[in-house]
Amino acid sequence: MTQTRVHPETGKQLTRQTRKEIVSFGPLKREVEVQGWYPDDDSDSLHTGADLRQANAAYKALRAAYPDHVKQIRKKLKLTQEKAGLLIGGGKRAFQKYEAGTLFPSDAAMGLLEILNQQPDMIGILETMRSQATLKTEGWAHDAQMSPKRAKPTAPAQRVGRRGVAA
Repeated sequence: MTQTRVHPETGKQLTRQTRKEIVSFGPLKREVEVQGWYPDDDSDSLHTGADLRQANAAYKALRAAYPDHVKQIRKKLKLTQEKAGLLIGGGKRAFQKYEAGTLFPSDAAMGLLEILNQQPDMIGILETMRSQATLKTEGWAHDAQMSPKRAKPTAPAQRVGRRGVAA
């Protein structure tokens, strides 16, 4: 006998089924079977905590596997952790944290990692862009040192009371 119930918001009839769902963390994916109350179409389904236990376990496993994935890409690109952090983003110690699993890269950094994983030769373009940006920044700092700005006179400080009114 098929179990059925009505969706509390849509009013659609739901049947107890198991369907395959894709669970992902960043680029890592795993297909799992998820029990639940499903309509005939792809609209809203209902799940209990017990129904989602397998999907949650898959998500945790993918999240735990992600630091090794980051390390594999970095090694494939022949980058040190420090250089990877400077080129891809996050700073000098970022990849140390990414590979230890204590911090995860931003979505932008994840995307860049996956592009470089698919097209490792693109690292040269990134290195060129980063070195040009560094030169420009250093040039601006040098220009600022060569032509110091004149100090402008400032108005005497006013005392401000609790209500934001000058006292």
